[in-house]
Amino acid sequence: MAMKFLKNTFIVFGLFLLIWSTNAYIIFGNTAKLLSLYSGFLLLLCIPLFKRKFNLNDGYFFLKTTFFYFTYFIISVLQSQSIDETGLIFGFICYSLFLIGYYIGNHRIIEIKMQNSSIVMLNLLIILGSFIFLKTQTVTFIVSRVSTRGLGDSILNPNGVAFSQSLLFIFLFWMLFQQNNRYKYLSYISLVSVLLIILTTSARGATLSLFIVSLIFYFKSIKSQKNKISNLFRLLFKIVFLIGIFVFLSRNVPLIYSKLEVMTERFLSLFQFFLENEQDISVSERSIVYDEFFNNLGDYLFGKYKYLDYPHNIFLEIFMRWGIFGLPLIFLLIKNLFKSIKNITNENLKGNNSLLFLFSALFLFSFLQSLTSLNLEMNRSLWISLGFLMGFRMSKKIV
Repeated sequence: MAMKFLKNTFIVFGLFLLIWSTNAYIIFGNTAKLLSLYSGFLLLLCIPLFKRKFNLNDGYFFLKTTFFYFTYFIISVLQSQSIDETGLIFGFICYSLFLIGYYIGNHRIIEIKMQNSSIVMLNLLIILGSFIFLKTQTVTFIVSRVSTRGLGDSILNPNGVAFSQSLLFIFLFWMLFQQNNRYKYLSYISLVSVLLIILTTSARGATLSLFIVSLIFYFKSIKSQKNKISNLFRLLFKIVFLIGIFVFLSRNVPLIYSKLEVMTERFLSLFQFFLENEQDISVSERSIVYDEFFNNLGDYLFGKYKYLDYPHNIFLEIFMRWGIFGLPLIFLLIKNLFKSIKNITNENLKGNNSLLFLFSALFLFSFLQSLTSLNLEMNRSLWISLGFLMGFRMSKKIV
């Protein structure tokens, strides 16, 4: 019993530390960020090491994954693609997370029961990170009085911060169903604080991706319950209440008001680009890369020679790096995209399927975000959740 609790604790805290690393940086600095990343990775790595139970599916998946991993590496070397130390380390971490996710899913380590003390601690860490984020930006805003996407720290990338905070939002949302009503108010405060940080980044991709994941879940929630009208009104009330909070904050906090202006302008620019063909720098840059890809598709059949940058789209990136050898990976992504949507819309959040929802939601969001941003080595949540979904499908019994 103690060992089972330990494994479950490792999963929860391992995932949390992986996606909380940006907050660790803003609170304690770069060393804390690296410590958070590697501690989360090591906790997850301990799960198969402590369980020490393997089956034929594990061995077959390990061999197959390792074969593709080294095949892709060899292609990169032969095509003189950019390979640096950071890329190698993060690539190996993603490879390992893929295997760990498969192991968790294949062995059905999915029943989670969090202790109240853990719930309180994780929520307080998230709230603290959000507070420091807002404080840092407020100081910068008071000095400059200029509305920008800056976060008060030149090292922080708005899209990367929005991605990590969206993952935290999904983690918090899942955690709501692992606790009693006594502590839910704390999680609601955490959720609002995380949404505020996402707002300050003015990141369209993460915002839209998170909105789509939420829409899919609430569509399922309303559709699956008997009193559909009552649940629809409850959802509308939550939306209106949330909007009311942001309106109140925007009227009383100049920083929030300025960030809302930037977010609104960026979305209007996006709509005008598609509807009126007006200029949008971010979309235009991506369009140039897409045009370059399709105009030179024949040159990438076996990977692009001296591939250096990434095209802000996971399908294009895979094909540009590995050509036709990347097609199996593209197939897996698309297949598990539909699996994740099915899990979110069909599975109960509680009991034995709780982690199935969490990993499905993480995969769906990470996949949607990968269509506009992040390279393969940075999208760690995509790999562990993809591995989990594949392992869960392969499992034949609960172990």
